[in-house]
Amino acid sequence: MALPPEVADRITVRDTALLVIDMQRRHLDVDGVGYHTLPPEKAREVTARTGEALTVARAAGMPVVHVATWKKAAGLDAPRQHRNPFMAWQNGKPIVGASFLRQDGKCVEGSPYAEFMPATEPLPSEPVVVKHRYSGFYATELELVLRELGVRTLVVAGVNTNNCVLHTSFDAQARDFGVVLLADCCGSMNGDELHRMGLRQIETSVGWLSTVDELAGLLTVAVAS
Repeated sequence: MALPPEVADRITVRDTALLVIDMQRRHLDVDGVGYHTLPPEKAREVTARTGEALTVARAAGMPVVHVATWKKAAGLDAPRQHRNPFMAWQNGKPIVGASFLRQDGKCVEGSPYAEFMPATEPLPSEPVVVKHRYSGFYATELELVLRELGVRTLVVAGVNTNNCVLHTSFDAQARDFGVVLLADCCGSMNGDELHRMGLRQIETSVGWLSTVDELAGLLTVAVAS
């Protein structure tokens, strides 16, 4: 899964950022409060590998931006959070590829479900962008944050591959950011089939696939040079 040389050359600490999407307890805490979770082994793997990606990026001085999803306390933003017809229809129904029902409304700001997994918690200096739809760009300040950082290329990690990661990657590509997805740092609550479909969609239409190990090697070379 090696990047083409001309793409690898784009991965620099000067104009590349690690974008980490929805690494929260809701999706990943299979030993605690998670309720829309990846399969247990996959959840632990994605959490650990994303933690490694954060360590690599921080050590190299690469900017890190986090995207998260939560609702505000009761009723404060209900009109814009609950009017999506598909999400309203889907609530309470079985989730494709999973053994649980769609449950909206639990992931509220300040709740345990909204907390980041310990291995992937943002540092105080790292921006956190809160989104209310699948795409991290829709009705948020994410693009402004990235432009102010001088970012041209995004290295993406997070969940769910076929939902928020895919939508955010498409919107990044539409804004002419280079997109490199760390395939070992993402997964789906819809199961491995939908995860693999998301990967395939990205490498077909949006960007390139890579791994934490390749990122570490590229950044080691970049810092040394």
